Amino acid sequence: MPVTGPRCRLCLPEKMRSLLFSLVLCCFSAAYSQLPPTKPCLTRGVVYSGGKPVAQATITLLSLPDSLPLQTQASASNGSFLFSNLCNGKLLRISATGFANQLVPAPADTTLVIVNLVPVTKELNAVTVNAERRAVQSYPDRTVIRVDNTPSHAASNALDILERSPGVSIDRDGQISMQGKQGTLLLIDGKKVYVNAQEAANLLRSISAQQIDHIELVPQPSAKYDASGTAGLIHIHTKSGRNTGWSGNSSLVLSAGKYARASMNSTVFYQQQKIAAAISYATGYTRNSYEIFIYRLYRTADNKIATLHNQYTFNPVTQVPHAIRTNVDYRISPVKTISLQATAYFSELTDGGKTSTHIAEPLRGKSLGSTDFSNRISRANYSGGISYRQQLNKKGDEFSMDADYSYFNRSNTQTNHNYLFDSVNSPVGSPYLLRGDNPSRIDVYSAKFDLVKTDNHQFKWETGGKMSYVNTSNRSDYERYTGTTWEQDARSNHFNYTEKIMAAYLSVKKAAGNWNITAGARLEHTVADGVQLQNNQSFSKRYTNLFPSVSIAKKLDNNQTLLFSYNRRIDRPNYQDLNPFQFILNQFTFQQGNPLLSPQFTQAVEAGWSKRNFSAKYYYSQITDLISDNIYQDTVLKLSFQQKDNVAIKSIHGISMNLSTRVWQKLSLSFYTHVFYNRMQGTIDQETFRVEAVSGSANVTAQIQLPKSWSVDLATTYQHRNYLSALLYDKGSANVTVGVGKQLFSNTWNLRLIVRDPFLWQRVYYTSYYKGVDFSIKQLTDSRQISISISYRFGKDTNRSAARKSSAAEEQVRAGATGS
Repeated sequence: MPVTGPRCRLCLPEKMRSLLFSLVLCCFSAAYSQLPPTKPCLTRGVVYSGGKPVAQATITLLSLPDSLPLQTQASASNGSFLFSNLCNGKLLRISATGFANQLVPAPADTTLVIVNLVPVTKELNAVTVNAERRAVQSYPDRTVIRVDNTPSHAASNALDILERSPGVSIDRDGQISMQGKQGTLLLIDGKKVYVNAQEAANLLRSISAQQIDHIELVPQPSAKYDASGTAGLIHIHTKSGRNTGWSGNSSLVLSAGKYARASMNSTVFYQQQKIAAAISYATGYTRNSYEIFIYRLYRTADNKIATLHNQYTFNPVTQVPHAIRTNVDYRISPVKTISLQATAYFSELTDGGKTSTHIAEPLRGKSLGSTDFSNRISRANYSGGISYRQQLNKKGDEFSMDADYSYFNRSNTQTNHNYLFDSVNSPVGSPYLLRGDNPSRIDVYSAKFDLVKTDNHQFKWETGGKMSYVNTSNRSDYERYTGTTWEQDARSNHFNYTEKIMAAYLSVKKAAGNWNITAGARLEHTVADGVQLQNNQSFSKRYTNLFPSVSIAKKLDNNQTLLFSYNRRIDRPNYQDLNPFQFILNQFTFQQGNPLLSPQFTQAVEAGWSKRNFSAKYYYSQITDLISDNIYQDTVLKLSFQQKDNVAIKSIHGISMNLSTRVWQKLSLSFYTHVFYNRMQGTIDQETFRVEAVSGSANVTAQIQLPKSWSVDLATTYQHRNYLSALLYDKGSANVTVGVGKQLFSNTWNLRLIVRDPFLWQRVYYTSYYKGVDFSIKQLTDSRQISISISYRFGKDTNRSAARKSSAAEEQVRAGATGS
């Protein structure tokens, strides 16, 4: 019987889906027609030295207080420069070869800025070093990772960098946690990533360090962002050209461990008056292996040993990905810009291995199970979007609208052949032969608008709305060999799922003296429908939720700030986690989805203090309807399977500290640690449970600047043992990375040598004790590697981060379809 709820009058019928964007754009047009006429935002100036103009000086417009670059250009032959369509720039940074860098406040009006550069003397060398941005910058409300400032990042990808970031941990399935909480809202250049944890990890592996400018970790996002992500927001900003004319960069990374690997990426930027464009291509060859040790001990009711399973799997994996990203910005006028974005991702992944299972039973003796398996996964993903921005005045008021479409296609063919032998290696029974084809497709449509206005009382108001529609289709076609023919297996199924989310938000900011207050709320209405066509089972869910948020900052003096924040957030189940199909590892082990999953909700409070380069924070979170990854055992059939369920209430109390300092002129240190108390209590299989642990992590990064453009850095990460879920206990891990860098040929070439995990401390080791079954899993990968990175850049100063936004920022984290 289908489970249904009251129909939502706000939801569009299926036949009206094709009209979604037309209606939204009509609303946008109506809103736009009401906007007041605007005046251009201009920042103009001239660069001199000794009374003579300086040509080709690099002028960067920065925001405050974070000093993030908004736009950069080179001065003309007469030394002049002009920034338009940027009303929130607060600071100008001017640099030129042979001159000392200067920071000049940007005027609030169109007053001409006159800059007089001073030729460099030997005494100014130390100033240049001190002005360099640190690799990790801590702010009261977020942490910023500067990727280019760490040589050991050169041979890494986005997932590797996150794994070594303060307060971040990643489990074996690619699930990202921040401050002990799973579930993050992942943005790439403002675009939400609509994939599940495993596929998000695959996507992040396809983004090389050379493509990234910086990464923001925000534990308490404002109401402007989607309410998803109980752990907060991770925003990856890629590089974009900021110099007039052509510029770009290219890199090649060669790595060796047990297997050889290679990756290559190239990016070309073009900027000229009204047009700015970028295109990048990345590819590679990855060879890895997974060794998985699974131990299961089944006990009788009187605690005697009934059966022992000792399982070993060796799984070599090969993948060849291709990723293309492009972006074009066209400035219609000094205050109006339209942008087009498109991405394409393709990959082929193949694996094939063998599982050996030693089975011991006191009454039947010993036996051996053997499984030969193979998988071939092909992915083809596309996304495109259009956005419009208009600056309304010099106060920073802005209107914007976005529309996006994403398509994810994944095919997976697999074979699974199982054999059973007795203690003398004679076959027992007939082989268990299975083959399957599991294609899936996800379509995501989204559109949103945002309006920022500052009233006469200096209250800054932000409001907007968003609509998204997701359609997923998943098939599972399994066949089992009966001895003479292949027949359809009972596991075969077809699952369709649709989801509509309509959201609106309102936020207000006010700065009064040393106080800075932000308060807002986001309202989201969700309509979800799923149906299994094979057995005609269906479900229907309707729910509306309000997500308030507040942030209060008090500036004690020029160096000290107090911060308090509160918000409520949601984590909806990933689309693939709702899929009821089974993914089979062998005859005794499989993974399956759960269509009955409900969202989990989080309320979080933070209170912090920062002084210069040091910050400390207390945080508390309570998660209800916790989505937990559980390992279940069938003691009769001796099966183990993994499934997500809503099982518990989770509470976290934690303290974190972050320090970035320059020990002496050439040595910089960044230290982060957090300690937290984690408690979960709830019900699994009609039995109550309670688990608790004190855990934490530590990150230390040391950077040394040596003469003649040499640099060395050391990064260490430690994750203490903790309950990963209600039934899985993580034994903890550590990692060490060392990098040496050298800049060549006027800093246009960069050569780096990186050694990762030389002591093989990066491992996965989980245990579980539940209902008479002792379970443990250990996973080893080819993590010890040595890499050589060679990068080249042309043009001048090609390091501006892209600042594009999108309407499709949450749904891509839940779709489940990007690379490996």
